[in-house]
Amino acid sequence: MPLEKSVALVKPALVIIENAADVFAEEIIRSQVHAFVRGILASLCVHGATMMLLQQPSLSGIADGTGRSGSTAWTNAGPLATEL
Repeated sequence: MPLEKSVALVKPALVIIENAADVFAEEIIRSQVHAFVRGILASLCVHGATMMLLQQPSLSGIADGTGRSGSTAWTNAGPLATEL
């Protein structure tokens, strides 16, 4: 069953997706990352679920202490509750 149908049926409070690279292959292309988060993942939130998308940090993210990985478009790309 597709994730969206499962979320609509079960209505969980929290959906955790691990690892971002497993669900989205081109994570370094900012416009595509932003569209994915604002479109596909945000559509699951309309069913009342909070989405948590986990990433593994890159070596540079570990070295500089930010823990970042891939595109900077992952950070704060989610919609505001008022936009849903």
